[in-house]
Amino acid sequence: MAVDCLVVSFGTTNLAKQYIVKSGDTLVAIAKKHGFADWREIYNHPDNLSFKTKRPNPDKIFPGDVLNIPGQSSTDIPSLPQTGGGGFGFARVPLLLNLRGPKPSDFDLDFKHPGNVKLRVTLFWVTNCVKIDSAPQVLINKTEEIYASHGLSLDIVPSRQRTPEHTIEFPDRLIEQSEFNSIRLEGHRRFNDQARGDRRPRLPIFFCEFRDPAHGLTIKGDWLPYNFVSGVLTVDTATMAHEIIHAAGLEGHDRANLKNLMAEPTDARAEMFKFQVQAAANAYYAR
Repeated sequence: MAVDCLVVSFGTTNLAKQYIVKSGDTLVAIAKKHGFADWREIYNHPDNLSFKTKRPNPDKIFPGDVLNIPGQSSTDIPSLPQTGGGGFGFARVPLLLNLRGPKPSDFDLDFKHPGNVKLRVTLFWVTNCVKIDSAPQVLINKTEEIYASHGLSLDIVPSRQRTPEHTIEFPDRLIEQSEFNSIRLEGHRRFNDQARGDRRPRLPIFFCEFRDPAHGLTIKGDWLPYNFVSGVLTVDTATMAHEIIHAAGLEGHDRANLKNLMAEPTDARAEMFKFQVQAAANAYYAR
């Protein structure tokens, strides 16, 4: 069976806090300030891969450089609310439905949300993405097409097209799981939704290639979920639309209804159950 996506959960101690280098700083002093006996614990940490590439000589760092301090959660990144019980699939639908049993109407395929809900997303393009200027547009178009029939739409920042500010340089290879945090933190550095006036969180979506047997990933941890979406397209081109619903809290896959958006890849995923639409409308990135 083909695999479309995985939901990856990180532990609660692996995130990093960003530190901006100041005049007179050294790696030794920064490490000591944050409780590290050896500066190499910071410099060689996977979250600082981009910094290490930029500053191959650890004795030469400059004001304005950004370091990630391992094991210290950033106060700038919104936390994921802890609801207990972990993730759930369709067998545990009652958790989503206010602890009542599912009713036939919850599986209505023609439900259109009456609130015309917008899903706030921030798009990032990582340079290892296959067909970086064309595949994401196909994915975006398909997402909007599917969602429109259910009263959902996308509020996209910065734009539908790739911009230099939201393009993240990365070597021409697959992203390792140990590097996911680095990519997320770089996206946070480039666009911090909590620094905006309304402080309304957005779902970060990174178009990139990663070392997992899937077309998409939903990644969870101490911060709110975010998505990796490959430029290698499935036949139905619905991966981005699929991952956005995972980020809303639905971890399971529908293995009985091949046309359902949350099924494994087919050539016709375009339908959503009512409870899936409602999950998106109630997600942290909805308005």
